[in-house]
Amino acid sequence: MELLPNSVEDFTSSEYWSNFFRSYGGENNRAFEWYGDFEVLRDLLVESLRTSGRSELYKRILHVGCGNSTLPAKLYDEGFKDITNIDFSSQVIDLMREKNKSKKGLEWICMDIEKDFGKYVDKEENLGNFDVIIDKGFLDAYLSDNTSKNSSSSKTKASDYLASSMRLLVPNGRYILVTLGQEYVAKALTMEFYNKGLDIIVEPLVEIKDSKFLPYYIEIINKKDTQSTNKTFFRFKGAGVDEIYTSEDQCIWTLAKRLKELSAMYWNNKYIGDFMPGEIKEYQLNIKESRNSFFITVYDTISKKKNKQLTVGLLVPIGEEQDWLYSTRKGFEEICNQAKCKRLIVISRLYSDSEKALKVSKEDILDEISKNISPLALKGSGRFPILTVGGDRNLNKKCIYSCDSKFCKQILVYDIEESGIEKRQMIFKSSPRLIQSEVVIQRKSPERLEFDYLSGLSNYYVGVVLVSSLILDTKNQDKKKNALILGLGGGILASILRKFYSKSILNISAIEIDQKVMNIAKDYFGFSENDVEVIITDALDYIDNSHSKIQDSLDYIIVDINSGSVNDSLMCPGVEFLSKGFVEKLILSLTNDGCIIYNISCRDTKRKEELFNEFGNMISAIEERTGNSKGLLLQSVETGEDEINELWIIKKETKDNIKKVRNFIIEKQLFISNQEGTSSEKCGKKDLWVKRFSNLK
Repeated sequence: MELLPNSVEDFTSSEYWSNFFRSYGGENNRAFEWYGDFEVLRDLLVESLRTSGRSELYKRILHVGCGNSTLPAKLYDEGFKDITNIDFSSQVIDLMREKNKSKKGLEWICMDIEKDFGKYVDKEENLGNFDVIIDKGFLDAYLSDNTSKNSSSSKTKASDYLASSMRLLVPNGRYILVTLGQEYVAKALTMEFYNKGLDIIVEPLVEIKDSKFLPYYIEIINKKDTQSTNKTFFRFKGAGVDEIYTSEDQCIWTLAKRLKELSAMYWNNKYIGDFMPGEIKEYQLNIKESRNSFFITVYDTISKKKNKQLTVGLLVPIGEEQDWLYSTRKGFEEICNQAKCKRLIVISRLYSDSEKALKVSKEDILDEISKNISPLALKGSGRFPILTVGGDRNLNKKCIYSCDSKFCKQILVYDIEESGIEKRQMIFKSSPRLIQSEVVIQRKSPERLEFDYLSGLSNYYVGVVLVSSLILDTKNQDKKKNALILGLGGGILASILRKFYSKSILNISAIEIDQKVMNIAKDYFGFSENDVEVIITDALDYIDNSHSKIQDSLDYIIVDINSGSVNDSLMCPGVEFLSKGFVEKLILSLTNDGCIIYNISCRDTKRKEELFNEFGNMISAIEERTGNSKGLLLQSVETGEDEINELWIIKKETKDNIKKVRNFIIEKQLFISNQEGTSSEKCGKKDLWVKRFSNLK
């Protein structure tokens, strides 16, 4: 026969257990030990027995669901001579009585707990007269069946059994439960004891090396004085547990959750060194010395590529813990691909005081966590690198203003000093990885602040201005041009364009959905409404409602709008701004030489490629349908800053001139420095921009 039951009903069948022990023990009289033998439990049991119940050495012990365990005989040899053993298999009881007949004081009773335990408890010689009850695996089996036709519900069975057990105990007596801590067991303990004013101590039996699961040794103490409080608390103790949970009292209502977490962690740790593609494991690390806490995510790549590194760690920047890259399976896979590793360990800091956290150096953090996360690496990893993001800039920034927003959760303004240069940033909480606006600031005096829009420009701004020179050639310009910016942000781009092009040359309008963003642009980024017309509305609605009025009137359209979704790899713009209907309306709004620039920021390189291919097919279809005499040039340009950001450029151009314009845009010519120099014959418009840019600086 099989050693383990085929169904939960077998757990409540005395015939099954009689056959089980006969088959398992056989001629060798082997004992079957649930959740560890006596040697594993000895120190815990002896200590519990000596400190429980009555102070004298004499202890009266009840062993429930004894089976053919050697536990009673071993305790007898330790000096505990009064042990009553209960089981509902008469064959097992007869066998154990005969086997231990020389040990006077060991009593053996055949009993059906569900039917007869209450009567046993009510006997005068038993009620309140036991020092210790030992339940080693019995409760797990007893409550596992809630479907038997002849059985009460598990809740009723649990309540009756546990309440009766506590009635047997003397003051300071203990109910000792050895269990796997399944959720139904933890809930049964909670529901019965939450208002009894008991002490509960939980110790995981990590010494049982050959077990796939983690048993627990749980002591429930019948306190002498229960008048002070009727609430029941529990606490953990034992090797390794204090690194995960504190030893302080915890509310019993969290018991099921904590046991589930600990059991999952044990299972994960047992097999943590094995490579399991696509598996995600999560931990919380509490370091007592510094009182710092970390949330750890372990992910194994599904890629079959050969990777240079077995394991790589990554420290998440503060405030970006919910970003797509650091909180989703696709984000983890993207990092594995970039870091060329099989296993990624993502480390997020849990700080209640974010301002204090920003002052902590990354070196201190890395020193602190490196030794604690090494056991989470794949087998054979040895010392592995822990990567950081963005240098130390995230650790020195100061939040000077914040406000809530219904569009992006919260708007944050930071001042950052980096390599002696002070900058100001606008960040949306909905997209913490994306800098919405950034400008260099110069403090002329404590009261006077200047914004230097042309220093330290990102390649995005450089690219936008360079492409503008394709349209805004002032030498051959006979009328004022019109530019539309979708997404004002801090007004940096609008301010830069105004530095290059006066009002007589270029009319600039900006669409911004959030009045609060507009206010912050004026108050904290030096933006002036005198330079740019700002319309507070939804950009989608504006284009939809105004496209007939603005048709053929815009020379330059810039789409620079945050997606607003922390769970999307596409951070800028939202997918709705790449839809066919919207793009077609933008194209119809362009003049004969007009141009559209999209600021694209996407963390998933594969998705970005797919989006661009779909976008290209859509542009071709629009070109065929509109039947314009000019073609539509579509070109993507990496900004050179990382693999995340690109400019997507749509330009109306004659068929003969498309190749020339494309050559201007690609081959990194957008980002050649002033010193490299290019002849006016090769790239006259760029030289015009370089000269204009140099003069302005």
